[in-house]
Amino acid sequence: MHHAPEAERAAARVIELAARCAAREWTPATAGNFSVRIDAARIAITRSGADKGSLTPGDILVLLLAEPPPREASAEAPIHWRLYQAMPDVGAVAHAHPPSTTVLSMMPDALRQGGLVLEGLELLKVLPGQTTHETRIKVPVLPNTQDMIGLAAKLDWNPSAPALILSGHGIYAWGRDENAAFRHMEALEYMFDLEFRRRQIAK
Repeated sequence: MHHAPEAERAAARVIELAARCAAREWTPATAGNFSVRIDAARIAITRSGADKGSLTPGDILVLLLAEPPPREASAEAPIHWRLYQAMPDVGAVAHAHPPSTTVLSMMPDALRQGGLVLEGLELLKVLPGQTTHETRIKVPVLPNTQDMIGLAAKLDWNPSAPALILSGHGIYAWGRDENAAFRHMEALEYMFDLEFRRRQIAK
């Protein structure tokens, strides 16, 4: 990738973020995609079909936020693109397929209620704006679709958590940088795993 130093640094950060999620087995069979903001006008993002555990700089594309993502970008790129446009404080976006989050997103109540609810868990304080476990958040769950451009165009970016789930597909988590995006995904997957186990016991 022949780009300016800022783009090269952003590409290295994308590769590191992807590797951390791959190490958790959240990106099976080249699934998932990751991006980091370079500046107000550009992002670095994984190309389609690359193994997220062994990315190279050649697997990272630079996209302009003023233009729709090109065809060689991931099918998920429109969601990343829209997030960076809608929220200037977003510095990184991680999309992966962690198991417990994905399973719970397929439960009938997730789509019926428009999201998955977490409450009373200490780890909720990891999420931005949360200062106590005595809180309740809903992470939006939307029906999965192959029309990512259409989905991106109609999203409402005001969730109570820095995340969005597509039913039976996976989760997008974001933050001010790649460490925050990873931390938010890690915390949510842990809490959704607890919720998954709680539901099993409650049966």
